[in-house]
Amino acid sequence: DYCKKIKKMASEISSVKIWGELTRCEIYKVFQKIDVVVCSSKEDMLPIVITESMMFGKACIVTDVTGSAKYIQNGENGFVVPVNDVQALAERMQWIITNKEEIEKIGLAARKTYEKYFTLDILGQNLKQVLNETMAEWRRTNRET
Repeated sequence: DYCKKIKKMASEISSVKIWGELTRCEIYKVFQKIDVVVCSSKEDMLPIVITESMMFGKACIVTDVTGSAKYIQNGENGFVVPVNDVQALAERMQWIITNKEEIEKIGLAARKTYEKYFTLDILGQNLKQVLNETMAEWRRTNRET
């Protein structure tokens, strides 16, 4: 019933689209039509949708409990709102609607954030570093016992 209610409400707003399940290729096509991505998660270590949004140079709104929040400087490369603060989220969305000319610049900065922290090369380097540190710690711990 809840889903039906949301779909009905969305159908009455021309700028809201519910796409349903999409393939990776379809998702990438949809990203070309998106201006802003909102992730209002109450708990999410690093939402892949935000990483992908940054990859496509899209402005994002995330809650302060997502892992993505630590990479976002509010108003520069995205937006961070307090979790469970519906008013703050609504105000941020309203700001975006009335300041559309700023969104492209913020999206370009989001793309730079992606390039700095999230490319496959960067993620591979970070994973290698963490694994090396873990192995070194394991060796130290096992020598002491």
